[in-house]
Amino acid sequence: MRALNRVYQSDTEMVHDLAAAYHQIMSDLYRVGARTIQLNRQGLGSQQGRSITELGTQVSREAVRDLPADLCVQWHVTHGTCYSA
Repeated sequence: MRALNRVYQSDTEMVHDLAAAYHQIMSDLYRVGARTIQLNRQGLGSQQGRSITELGTQVSREAVRDLPADLCVQWHVTHGTCYSA
């Protein structure tokens, strides 16, 4: 988070930029034919993790605003308890 604080003056500014990037990617995918997009997001259990998870939720909500009605965006939230090699 320290590195982000050097770039962004506030969490709101960071959330807006990340959401805009996700929105642009999803719009571009839709334009080339995608109608279902699945994204992973990791939930974290610590106090700092809850703060990060809340920021991620804000990004998600803003990113999907005004997308086409026939685009299905699915978020899969993992909890980091599974090891995969």
